[in-house]
Amino acid sequence: MLEDRFGQTLSTDSDTAVSEYIKGMDLLLSANLGALEAIDSAITEDPDFALAHASRARALQMLARIPEAKLAINRAVDLLTRATPREQAHIQVLVYLLDGRDSEALMALRAHMKNYPRYALPLSLALGVYCFIGFSVCLDLY
Repeated sequence: MLEDRFGQTLSTDSDTAVSEYIKGMDLLLSANLGALEAIDSAITEDPDFALAHASRARALQMLARIPEAKLAINRAVDLLTRATPREQAHIQVLVYLLDGRDSEALMALRAHMKNYPRYALPLSLALGVYCFIGFSVCLDLY
C-alpha cells in the first residue's frame, strides 16, 4: 500500500490517486483554492478510495455545500471495509461532525489523535479558524 505525506498507509494502489490526494490535503490544510479539484482527481483515479471521499466531504463542508458533503461522507462509509483502521477512525470523526454530533466528534477525535498523533487532517478539524467546536475547547484534545 502507498503512503501519504506523513507516512500513513493509504487504502489505494494508485500512485496518481495518492499524488492528487496529497495535493488536495496540502491545499485543504492551508486553506487554498484547488483542494476539491485535486481530491476529485484522486477519486477519479480510484473511485473506491474511502479516505478521498471523506476528504471531499470536509472540503465541501468548508465551502458550506452541506448536502453534497453528506453524500460524500456516506460514500466513504459505504467503502469502510476497504479502509485501514486509521482511515476508518478518521471517517467516523467526519460522520459525527457532518451529522452535527459535536460531542461525539470530539471524543472520537481525541481517541484518534492518541492512536495517530502525526495525522494532520483530523487534528485540523479542532484547531484554528475552521474549528468545528469553537476556540473554547480546541486545545483540550488530550
